[in-house]
Amino acid sequence: MAKTKDKPQTPKKPMSVELKAAPDHSLEITRKYSNLVQVQNSPYDMTLLFCDMPPIYDMAELLKRKNREIRVPVVSEIALPYGAVPALIKAIQQKYDEYINTYKKDKDAERNDK
Repeated sequence: MAKTKDKPQTPKKPMSVELKAAPDHSLEITRKYSNLVQVQNSPYDMTLLFCDMPPIYDMAELLKRKNREIRVPVVSEIALPYGAVPALIKAIQQKYDEYINTYKKDKDAERNDK
């Protein structure tokens, strides 16, 4: 019996599908956004408080206030034993270096071309 070659498949035309997003409070989110982190320590562990700092739209009004504290929601609080801290620092540094090498150099090159 002779072998037959399969015909190459032609790519299918992309479909346009309309979806409706339905908010559901019963679903748990696995990813949370934070643009502010506060680090605290005790003799037993290091605590990272991840917060979501909103934009400040009225800086003049904020500067007039005697109390310039802005209350921000805590997104997550993580306590780490000190034994886990060096590995976390190493992992964050590695990922930050990858970001710089991949994206930052490209942006710097674009700026220099202008």
